[in-house]
Amino acid sequence: MSKRPQVNRSDIALFGVKVNFRSTGFYVSEMRHFSWLDNWCQHRYLVHTSGLTYSASLKYKLACGAVIINFRGGFQEFYYPALKPGVHVLSFPEADREALVTKVAPELKSRLAELESLHQDTPPPMAMAAREFAVTQLTDASLSCYWYKTLLAYAGLYFAATPADIPAEVRLN
Repeated sequence: MSKRPQVNRSDIALFGVKVNFRSTGFYVSEMRHFSWLDNWCQHRYLVHTSGLTYSASLKYKLACGAVIINFRGGFQEFYYPALKPGVHVLSFPEADREALVTKVAPELKSRLAELESLHQDTPPPMAMAAREFAVTQLTDASLSCYWYKTLLAYAGLYFAATPADIPAEVRLN
């Protein structure tokens, strides 16, 4: 029988920093953990996961100017491919408990230790790049442009003469 790593009360051992993972209130069992979006910006690091299906909160976290620890899931918004791991976010695959403890946590611990040693008193450049991305790429004009191109692409699908005329993939140019 293999010995499983102990993870209770071992946040510093696992990640190198004190962590407090909890729901922010959009789907919570205890409302005492509810947190308004603007309160997220008081933290140096923010974790983003896919949630139960889809989470629209990444754009708000990017705007906070915090280092985003992003666990890539199966659901994405249109701008996710433009985010560069190591530039805008720390990116990790979603993982089961064993992989999280044995693979992801050691890498995360190393990356956080590096960021803390280089940027103890100032926000890391990654945090500023995340904020800059949100402020310049997720504007109302950018979103309008995305929706305009999406509707044009959809119109081409909607008015296709036959199912054979519908492409397997549609790219917005």
